[in-house]
Amino acid sequence: MVRQYSILLGLVALIAVVGCRPKPNVVQGTVTYDGKNVNGGAITLYPQDGKGPSTGATIIDGYYRIEKNLTVGRKRVEIRGPISSGPVPQTTEELMQASASAGSAGPLKTIPIEAGGNNVIVEIIQGEQTRDFPLTSPEDE
Repeated sequence: MVRQYSILLGLVALIAVVGCRPKPNVVQGTVTYDGKNVNGGAITLYPQDGKGPSTGATIIDGYYRIEKNLTVGRKRVEIRGPISSGPVPQTTEELMQASASAGSAGPLKTIPIEAGGNNVIVEIIQGEQTRDFPLTSPEDE
C-alpha cells in the first residue's frame, strides 16, 4: 500500500513539475521597409540598460520570430538588411548571379539605422507577443 502511494505521489509531483514549466518568451511579427517586406535581414534586440543578453533572428519574407535568450524588459531594436525587391539567394549559384548583377547596378543598399521605426525602444513582456516594424526611409533621403 505504501508503495502504491509512493508511486502515485511521484506521478503527481512529475505532472506538477512538467505542468508548471514557464512558457518561453516569444516575440514575432513583420518587418517592412517603405511598404515592402524585408527579406534576408536581421533583427536584434539589445537590453536598453546594457545588462543581460542580446538576441535576434533572421527576417525571411518580412517575418521574424525570436524566442532564444529572450528576456523581459526594455529593448532597443536594431534592424539591418538589404533594400531589395528581389528574392534572397538560396544557393551558391543564385548568390553568384545576384552578386554579378548587383556589381553592375552599383553598391548594395541597406536599411539605414536612421530609418523611421528603426533603433526604437520596445517593452518585452512575459509570454508571447506580436511586434510589427513598418520602417520608412529617413526624411533626408
